[in-house]
Amino acid sequence: MLILLLAIAFLLDRAAVCKYKLSKVAYIEIAGIVVLLIYIFWSSRSTKLFVKTEHDHFVVIYRDGGKTIDDFAYAFPFDKELVIDNQECIVLDKKLRQERNVEIIPDDWMGYSIESKEIYLKSGVGKVHIYWTGNPEADTDKYLTCTESL
Repeated sequence: MLILLLAIAFLLDRAAVCKYKLSKVAYIEIAGIVVLLIYIFWSSRSTKLFVKTEHDHFVVIYRDGGKTIDDFAYAFPFDKELVIDNQECIVLDKKLRQERNVEIIPDDWMGYSIESKEIYLKSGVGKVHIYWTGNPEADTDKYLTCTESL
């Protein structure tokens, strides 16, 4: 398929060069490549939450009033990112949970995480994700102490 597409592109290029000036064809091809690159970067954009912590774990809570997509800074070229330093409890807006391109990237992650069912907080119901950067066999209830203040 790729060879067929390249052959068609070559034939179109040769036909365009025969009909128009080479410089005009070159400008159109460069503009087409730039548009294609912008489309590729736009379609593969993502939102990344970088977490750096010295704790054995961190908890991500999705509920109303948390950090929204507007709190994330732009990164090259269309990505967004937010760096969180040494927090045990991270509160994100519940709309971010449905976003398919949001990634949580722990700095030193052990590869273990768990998602709770909806739990009751003082300010309402929310979902909790616990990520371990230390002992994976630790008691999960111990890590939910940061949610008591929410």
